[in-house]
Amino acid sequence: MGYNTTVVVRNDALEDIEKDKGFGKKLSEGVRRVFKPPYWIVEIPAGSHANAIQVVESHHADLMEVIAVGGNLGRRLGPGGNYRATNEEILHRLADEMGYCLVPKSRR
Repeated sequence: MGYNTTVVVRNDALEDIEKDKGFGKKLSEGVRRVFKPPYWIVEIPAGSHANAIQVVESHHADLMEVIAVGGNLGRRLGPGGNYRATNEEILHRLADEMGYCLVPKSRR
C-alpha cells in the first residue's frame, strides 16, 4: 500500500506556497528526508517563510500513528495499531505504549 506522511501546513504561508514554483520539489525532498537518521521533523520553506510546512513523520499505510497538532507544531505520540483499529483500540494501545492502563469510567 505504500507510505503516508503527516505534514502541518501553516496557513499564514499559503500565499508564499502558491507563488513558490519549486515548492513541490521542496516538499518531496522534505518527505524523503524524514526517513533519514536522526529522523527529526523537517521544516520546508516557501517564499519568505522559513517554515511554511512541517513534515512530522512518515509510516507504512497499513499502520495507524497518533499525531497531535497545535501551536504550529505536529508531534508523534505513538503507534495506534493497524488501519482497521477502532478509536478505543488506538487509545488503549497508545496508553499501553506510554505505560498506562485505561479502564472505563464506572456507571452510576
